[in-house]
Amino acid sequence: MEILGTAQGILYDFIEDWQRVRHLRFIGARVQGRVILATAQRGACQACFAVAIKARGGIPVIVNRELPNLARFGKALAEPGSFVAALAAVMGAVYGRAALLSAAADNDPNIAKHAVAASGPNPVAVACNGNWHSQP
Repeated sequence: MEILGTAQGILYDFIEDWQRVRHLRFIGARVQGRVILATAQRGACQACFAVAIKARGGIPVIVNRELPNLARFGKALAEPGSFVAALAAVMGAVYGRAALLSAAADNDPNIAKHAVAASGPNPVAVACNGNWHSQP
């Protein structure tokens, strides 16, 4: 797996103690990368992903977002077309529809949602090379 995450922030002005104060708040995030499952015997299957959660305009109600690691990475990783979707698509390509049906019943709604999507008509594209015709 390869992931590059970029925190996106906006400068916000507000008044505090009769002084103009400017803060940079990280309320957006971009993630991109690829999920790869590889074995020496079979080759590799991979899916690429990229999603951005845009920083919105206006003064955010969310406080304590002054550090880049507090950007909305969790939300970006679970969006359609992002990491969880790519992971589900690779697992479906490698382990078959039964793995996706099992994951569709997962307690985590993000995993379940993306497992259903990966078994649907428009899954994330997966490229495989090598011998993946027989399931493990």
